[in-house]
Amino acid sequence: MKRSTPPSWDVSSATRAKRQTSLELARIYVASSAYSAAIETLSSFPDNGWDEEIHLLRAEALVGLGRVEEAFRIVGQPVLPEAESVRSFDSWRFLLQLRILHRRGEYRRVVEIGRAYFDAGDGVPSVYLARTAMVVAQSMLAQKCPADARRFYEHVLELYDRLGSKEGQVDSLLGIANTHLLDCQWDKADALYQEARFRYEELGLTDKALAACINLGVVRVKRGEFRSGRELLEDALVRAAQLGSVRRMVTIHLAIAMAEIRSGNPEAARSHLAEVIVNARRMGAERDMGLALEFLGELYLSEGRWARAETILQRALAIGLRIAPEGDIVFEVLRRLAEVSLGLGDLNQASARAERAKVLAEGFGDSYEVATCHRVLAEIAYRRGEREEAESRIESAKTMLDRLGETYERGRIIALRRRWNGLVVYRSSSAGSVPRATQGAGSGKRRGATVRATARSPQAAPRSRTNGMTGSTAGNLSGTAFRARSSSGRNHDLELGLRSTTPEMVRALQLAKSVSELDIPLLLRGSPGTGLESLSRQIHYWSRRSGPYVPFHCANVDREALERELRGKNGRSGLRQIAEGGTLFLDSITSLRLECQHRLAEWIAEVTDPASPSTIRVIAAARSRPGEAHPTPVCPSLHRHLDRVVIELPPLRERYEDIPRLVRDLVLGWEQRFGKCVRVLPADVLRDWSHREWPGNLDELRDVVERYARENPAIDGIERYVRGNPAIDG
Repeated sequence: MKRSTPPSWDVSSATRAKRQTSLELARIYVASSAYSAAIETLSSFPDNGWDEEIHLLRAEALVGLGRVEEAFRIVGQPVLPEAESVRSFDSWRFLLQLRILHRRGEYRRVVEIGRAYFDAGDGVPSVYLARTAMVVAQSMLAQKCPADARRFYEHVLELYDRLGSKEGQVDSLLGIANTHLLDCQWDKADALYQEARFRYEELGLTDKALAACINLGVVRVKRGEFRSGRELLEDALVRAAQLGSVRRMVTIHLAIAMAEIRSGNPEAARSHLAEVIVNARRMGAERDMGLALEFLGELYLSEGRWARAETILQRALAIGLRIAPEGDIVFEVLRRLAEVSLGLGDLNQASARAERAKVLAEGFGDSYEVATCHRVLAEIAYRRGEREEAESRIESAKTMLDRLGETYERGRIIALRRRWNGLVVYRSSSAGSVPRATQGAGSGKRRGATVRATARSPQAAPRSRTNGMTGSTAGNLSGTAFRARSSSGRNHDLELGLRSTTPEMVRALQLAKSVSELDIPLLLRGSPGTGLESLSRQIHYWSRRSGPYVPFHCANVDREALERELRGKNGRSGLRQIAEGGTLFLDSITSLRLECQHRLAEWIAEVTDPASPSTIRVIAAARSRPGEAHPTPVCPSLHRHLDRVVIELPPLRERYEDIPRLVRDLVLGWEQRFGKCVRVLPADVLRDWSHREWPGNLDELRDVVERYARENPAIDGIERYVRGNPAIDG
């Protein structure tokens, strides 16, 4: 039997059904962020503007595709909807208008219009109301007003809570975390990003979970936790590639590059920065290009390539000034340029750049960069001989970084303080020191004693009658409780990294103690982080010299800068005058160019000549580069002046029996410094630490222990920690 056609089924009803299906499909595409498919589906509808929903769907898709100006022509300028009778389409249009202004960078206008809208009355809670508040909060965040943005995000969180929208609640948490990130409250940001990531994954929102994961990795990298941050970001990079999100891949590459630079992996950093530069050019993303050049400049800075770093950073600065003259790129680049000037020896230019960067960072509210600027200014003051100013700057930087919980920059601060502690001890006790003419024979000037041995041989502790010490001296070094006296008569414990029961380390200390009061130059060898500077400072304490301990780092010093430091310039004293009567420690001499090594050899010959009135003791350090089994050899002319006594310190992997004691001392020091207690260290963790390779030696061990201490607080304190580990309690 032939099926009859319904009376209502005609051409007009078929067209309406097809139209309704296409409209529903467009809604689905927009809701699922398939904007290109939505535009294609909506193209079958006439663009006459009479159907308001089609009109707004098209604008929504254009905004999603970044075609902001086309969307703006559709929705027009923002107009506040009437509070009495607000239709959903009016609220939707208003939301789109604010979003377009935000995309165009008109943040101030968005905030003004948004405040006027909410001051007129919040109206009935709705998704549109919550999303409008979210856009206003984002504009406040873009204006660097994290406190105001946080209040708006909290209001949005309440709205979504009343509406029962779980996704909206997590969006609000992510926004609050962003305000903490901008405010440098990294602990709070870290916790909220972790919660947002977990909740998004529960809801099956992979794209948003990826955004939370990226931000979490960025926080970890900013705090100096490079390993955990890099793991998060590498996982996010795989997921971003699967989703085809080039924009997010660029953000991830930038963050990983920063981690690689500060972890000492320049080649890996270059690879990531190359990806950023290629994609930034393709997308026309000036900010990403500026950040890539900024990090590339930092890479050249870390390698001591001053001219190249200056060129790259100037390009980054030009981009930053074009985008936002007082934005973050500008003051971050200025601070790095200040470090370039410091490396080149132009202290006036370095000071001007660092001060300008600090002022901009303070206005921006970036306390991390303010602290870093203080560190640079402290180094400048130190180079100028302004010790009190340097101490004040370094204390300000340390206070800020301690509050942030940051580890990388704080490690650099700690290194500076350790360098300067020798000068501080000397100055505080010099008033009571005995005049040189009335001191005992131990402080006199002795010439002609030559010891050719290293600490790795059993015969490395020669007995010389010219050093004024008995043969029992070596026996005092067999335990970790050995104490030495400075020139002021005060007791000094061995510095943490030197406390050891390992035979090789004990022999090195025996040799150092036996020759400490000789005036002959010494050469210290070892890998970075083995304690070369600590040993040089200890030798100075043992020597009982009345003058100061003066460290001078030779890394990245050119011939002109070296000459300026040796001879002095523009009314400043040179190293001979500054270190008179004390100890001059020349660190990283192998990093000097050959011509600089020859010049340094000539200078050492002058100050150590028996006929010279100078009483400077010279100690030099030659450090192995990463991947090298032994330090780079110095030139023959310099080596002739330094090879009378060569003391070689073993790496930490050859001192495994010292690790439990070192861990205990590091934890106790951390607890005393921050006034916090640490949870019991599990035996398996300690066992793992005792058998690691530790390529970074004591510096790496210190970072790992301090990270454990920060992440594992205890309630009942130090005694529980010590007694809970027999291997440590010993």
